[in-house]
Order: sequence, then structure tokens, then C-alpha cells
Amino acid sequence: MKVIIASDSFKGSLCSIEVANSVASGVLNVYPSAHIEKLSVSDGGEGFISSFMQEDYKTIDLEVTNPLGEKILTFYIVKEGVVIIEMAHAAGLNLISNHNPELTTTFGVGEMIAHALDLGYQKFIIGIGGSATNDAGVGMLQALGFKFLDENNTDVGFGAKELRRILSIDSTNCHRGLKNAYFSIACDVNNPLYGENGAAYVYGKQKGADQNMCNRLDEGLRYFAQLVESKLGENYSMIGGSGAGGGIAFAILAFLNAQLKSGIELIIKHLNIEQKLNNCDFLITGEGRIDSQSFNGKVIPHLAKVAKLNKVKTIAIAGIIADKVNRCDDSLVGYDDITACFSIINSPISLEKAKQNTKDLINKNITEIFRLIKGCGYVSIASL
Repeated sequence: MKVIIASDSFKGSLCSIEVANSVASGVLNVYPSAHIEKLSVSDGGEGFISSFMQEDYKTIDLEVTNPLGEKILTFYIVKEGVVIIEMAHAAGLNLISNHNPELTTTFGVGEMIAHALDLGYQKFIIGIGGSATNDAGVGMLQALGFKFLDENNTDVGFGAKELRRILSIDSTNCHRGLKNAYFSIACDVNNPLYGENGAAYVYGKQKGADQNMCNRLDEGLRYFAQLVESKLGENYSMIGGSGAGGGIAFAILAFLNAQLKSGIELIIKHLNIEQKLNNCDFLITGEGRIDSQSFNGKVIPHLAKVAKLNKVKTIAIAGIIADKVNRCDDSLVGYDDITACFSIINSPISLEKAKQNTKDLINKNITEIFRLIKGCGYVSIASL
């Protein structure tokens, strides 16, 4: 029996590799001699950088500015000459307790990029999920030497509240290393910068905004996008994914040499998952909640598609499976690639208790799933 375990994190409970450990324990309860490979995966959000820390890499520590302007210690890694940055390490929602996207800044992300440029690195991969920001990446650009000036020709401050004060943009003193730098943006969504499906209205509330603030945030993004278009002559704001990371994707696309890429596709390629699926019996994947958003550039459908192409059965697990997730919903592209979905919750339980017991719930349910597989007389592909 060969099993590949590649699950996203269960947010608030377990990281990707902790989920994999619990799944592995459940499989081994039934198949003690099973060959199991555990992989840390992410779609560009929480845990993205961990997916690259499974082989040789170099960790670089540094001090940066957090979303509210306080100094914190963080790190990025370098692998085969490529700098890999997780935006959430400098501008993440988890870094602060006062959640106000009008005030938060991506300045720390720019500091990480500048630090790597100073060391001579030119190739970057940036995972942009889990942000606390909505400043369209202006803070990041400020850290890289761009100036955003108001009516008095004075630098504006930090945060989304400053966007509507910007009258001109000066790139004269931007970091010299940017000229030869190339950025891959690991993105897990296709939202535009502004509008009803934009950064403010879709993600603002989870970052602490009420409806009135979302309205102001969206107005600021719209204003800034128009200003950038007037300067650069191109409209980047409607590109799918430009609203990711509170709009930092927009800034990287507009001002840096960059391309948007699927985070999970980058991981699949980097970890050689397609090759690892050779002669594999099952791929086990999952996330905390499986809903319609799970089929919009996320981990599960991408892995299930690769597995199906390699004739491997996919088992997906989650804390919650939304009622609307079923095979009759044509909008859920990729759902039919999954062999079966299971919730690890088998009885009424509070969210707090479920989070506390996620490890045991995964172990118990995977054990039962594989008892069923064994009881049905499943014969391993490797033994055929």
C-alpha cells in the first residue's frame, strides 16, 4: 500500500504537516507496512513557505515592519538561488490583534524584498495569502523606494486610508535591483482589484472592516487603480487575481517584473508530485472547510486532477463540508476528480472543541476509512 498525503492546513488547528502526521497514523493503524509519503502543501496562503522547506534551503532572518508599524523578527528562504517569501510573515492577519485594514501596511513585505535584492538575489516567489492589508501594495512599494505624493508633494502615510490622498507617483529612487528582478506571485484567487468581487468587498470583513469601511476601501482601490492607469497606460486592476493579498498582486504586476501563478501548481511542480504518484494507491488531501471556494484555485481540485490523470484515487477530508458541495453543482470544477469526501465531524461539537481535537478526529476517521477499504478486499496497485 502506497499513500501520498498532501493536505492544506486546517486553519486554527493544524498546519499541513501536522494534518499529514495524523492521517498517516490512521492509515498505519490498518496497514502497518504501508509506504507513506507526507508532503506540506499550500495554495499560496498559510504555510506556503513550508512546502519549500522539505529539502536543502537557506534561511535568512531579518527585522521588518509588521502591519501596524511595529518591528518584528521574521525570515525568508533561498532555494537554488530563488528567494521564497510568505507575505503573511510580514503582513499577516495573525501578526496583530487590532484588525483595521484602513491602517495596515505591506511595508514589511517590501523590506523583505529589498533585503534580498541587497544580497544580490534576482528571482522571487511570493505567496500572498493570509494578509491583514488592503493598501494595494503601496506599503511594499514605499519600502522599495517608490514615493507616493499628496497635493503638497509630501509622502503619504501607511495604510489603505492614504490611497485617495495620492496625487502623483515617483519611481526615480526605487531599488536599483528591481531592474533585473523577476517575481512569480503565488495566488489562490481570481478576484479583480476592486468592485463587488474585489479585495475590499470579498476579504475586507475578515480583516476587520464593517460595510461602511468596505465601501471606503473599495473607493480607495478604484481611485488608485485609475491613477496607476493614467501613469502607466495599462489597466492591471481587472486582471484575475490582482485583488489578492489586499491588492498587493496589483502593485507587483503594475510596478515589478512579475507574473501571477497558481500557488498549488507551483508546489505540485516543485515537489514533483506527479512523479511521486507513480504506483500510488491513494492520495489523501483536505482542508478545514470544503466549500465552493475550495474549487477556485485551491489545493484539493488541483491535486485531485493530477491524481486522476495518474489513475490514483483521491480521498478528501475536512472539518466541514458545505451543504452546497455536491456532484450536481456544475460550478464546482474538479469535484468529480475526487473519489470521495469525508467530514471528520461525526457528532454535534463546538467549534472550539473541534479545533482542540482535530488531530484525534482525523486519526479516527482515516482509520475507519481504511478499515472499510481493507474490508472490501482492496488490492494494492504495487502488488498487481
